[in-house]
Amino acid sequence: FKVVGVQEPDGVYFLQPQDQYVEFKRAQAKLSPDGKELVEFRYWDELDNETTLAFSDVKTNVFAPDSAFKYVPPKDADVTTM
Repeated sequence: FKVVGVQEPDGVYFLQPQDQYVEFKRAQAKLSPDGKELVEFRYWDELDNETTLAFSDVKTNVFAPDSAFKYVPPKDADVTTM
């Protein structure tokens, strides 16, 4: 990514993908007030759909089994594969 702007003092970085294979056109990363943790990541795809990933209570160097990363969408979800 290339940083194309910064919103101070909120710690929001505006990002532009530099790889042609990235499937979204722009992104934002928001850092904690001390700048040491990523608290939010947003991106917009080619159709301008916005996806937000919010991080809280982050723990590092903790073992997590593979089963913790299995996603099961809700029964009525509209799932799109890329």
